[in-house]
Amino acid sequence: MPYGSWLLKFAVSISWRGLTFLKITEEVEPKLSHLKSKIDDPLNCWHDFLSGKSSSPGKYPQHLIPIQINPNPKNELDVQLNKYLEGTVNFGLVEMGEDLIQHTKLGRIGIVGVVDAPSWKGVKVSRLKVRKGIIPDDRYNNLPMSYRDTLHYHVANVLEGSKGLSQKQREKIDRDSLEH
Repeated sequence: MPYGSWLLKFAVSISWRGLTFLKITEEVEPKLSHLKSKIDDPLNCWHDFLSGKSSSPGKYPQHLIPIQINPNPKNELDVQLNKYLEGTVNFGLVEMGEDLIQHTKLGRIGIVGVVDAPSWKGVKVSRLKVRKGIIPDDRYNNLPMSYRDTLHYHVANVLEGSKGLSQKQREKIDRDSLEH
């Protein structure tokens, strides 16, 4: 699917807003508070790009990942992962190994704003171009393992949060996720 310059601006605006929100509200997870100093430079670069002061997001690229669900879930974890991949919207600053990314999930689209992520340097398939490009139909098998770890981390958080739901609420979520 071809895209124009608007898509990179959209992705940068999503990453910039998410990271700005986390900084302003100081909602960076306590275990990541030591990383607060690393977010100012990407925020400034993304702001300059969005305001037209820069022609690119610099050394803080954006990746767009169409998320594939498992058509044949084999166990409860696969079922829960599919539910997360299909319908959840969330964002956060995520540290996995050496990688630090601003991750946003909008339905079946993942947007990764690279903050400091060595394993993303060679990734080309999902990296958004400044002027125009093509979102390939690949399954994005060559993404860093840290991205899969990020998805699993978010699934675990969703599952933990859902423990407080009533049985009726869980049944409604299950029914809604099957219909969509």
